[in-house]
Amino acid sequence: MRHLTLLPLLGALLLLAACDPYNAPPEIKLARPETGVFVSGDPLLFNFSEPIDTASLAIRVWPGEKDLEGNLPPNATPRLDRCTVAASPCGTTTLAVSDDGLQATLQLDPADLGQPDSPLIVEILPGLKDREGFTRDATARFDIQFAPQTTVGGAEFQDGVYYLVGTTSKPIPTVLRLVTQLIALDDGRVAIAGGEANPIEGAPRNTTNIEEVVIDTSNDGFTIFGTGTLSQDAKGDRFLQSEPFQIEILISGLRVILNDAIMQGKIIKDEDGNDYLDGTLNFSGGTLYIGDNPTPFEGDSAPLAGGFVPPDKVPPGGPDMCGEVCGMIVQCVPPEGFPDPDFCAE
Repeated sequence: MRHLTLLPLLGALLLLAACDPYNAPPEIKLARPETGVFVSGDPLLFNFSEPIDTASLAIRVWPGEKDLEGNLPPNATPRLDRCTVAASPCGTTTLAVSDDGLQATLQLDPADLGQPDSPLIVEILPGLKDREGFTRDATARFDIQFAPQTTVGGAEFQDGVYYLVGTTSKPIPTVLRLVTQLIALDDGRVAIAGGEANPIEGAPRNTTNIEEVVIDTSNDGFTIFGTGTLSQDAKGDRFLQSEPFQIEILISGLRVILNDAIMQGKIIKDEDGNDYLDGTLNFSGGTLYIGDNPTPFEGDSAPLAGGFVPPDKVPPGGPDMCGEVCGMIVQCVPPEGFPDPDFCAE
């Protein structure tokens, strides 16, 4: 009976021998421009971790709106539904894959989907396969917004406080609630000073209602400061784009730094006739600190949108660039010389 004691061991060895090593499905990365901002006419380049089966690539383009949970609204309608290489051109959009299967090029027509306008979501649909047949079951979505090719500096703008809300997915899902003062000069120069806000009890974490937030004056509160340009294109559409700045966020003991953050967007009118930023926050990468241990992460984009706040509804304690620059926020180091005296001249 001694040989029977070897049966479990032999069975395990046979099972291991029969198992193939795990082959991960393709990973997808969007190549981001060196400037940090896509300009109308730029192709979108998607890089894959291994050669893909070209026939398995399918792309859908959505409007950039998301619900309070950061998902596509149930009633969302694609602006481009299921484009493949075989079907390309899909309307005015073209899709191609390199011969080595490591890169896809999506070209959105500057006169159509690729025009400087509101944000878009480009989705690579589930079912993407490598050339050995291993399939990616998850969808991949990328927030995109195009800036105009040419603009003229200066445009009318409603100076004041704006409540901007967005959700980043890297390095961890994080809701940004920024009560932000924006002042634009006639020559197009813009100054930006914002402070983090927290939702009141019972309000959603990503509430867009200014009456449901208060400025975070705890040690976790943070500020943003920057400069930028307000301009308009030949059609008279208005656009805001900041210079790169750094954002430092504290989340339950974690510290997150976003490098080369750029706030961009189209200025439109809301239903009350006030200015509204329909925009995107781009960043080149960053670092997550757990204690003193840094973990770098890659860049990303996130929708960032919000409108003018009437003075009587501005929550107290936020930055005031022509008064208390830091407001009541503890974590605050304004850039040297901020703001330029021109922004506060009477």
